[in-house]
Amino acid sequence: MSSLDYYVGFEKEPTELDEFLKGIGFELTSSSHDDTRIYESIKDPIDIYYSPAVEEYDEDEEEGINWKESGRAITSDLLLTSKDYGLYETMQDISRKLLEKYDGVFHDPNMDDGFFGKGEL
Repeated sequence: MSSLDYYVGFEKEPTELDEFLKGIGFELTSSSHDDTRIYESIKDPIDIYYSPAVEEYDEDEEEGINWKESGRAITSDLLLTSKDYGLYETMQDISRKLLEKYDGVFHDPNMDDGFFGKGEL
């Protein structure tokens, strides 16, 4: 089954991300040795995966997010994902809150020109 995926990239590591996400209804469920953190919504079937270091974009395979296309020096990112496509507005609202708080870049991989900054989403 496919999922609805949105990404938010950051030029600086977002400070107090755990507290911010808790304040909008997410709880930290796990973290790994590479500091990747997974959060789950306490209300909706939405997960967030935060990575403190972006993966290198593979031009040959066209895999991953080419954050260079955003025009910003993205160093960390997170993925908002849900199998419930009806939650797209909720997920975009969460993304807006992240953009406002951390001056991030939103990316919708299904759009050709899918990079948006604060106030553009």
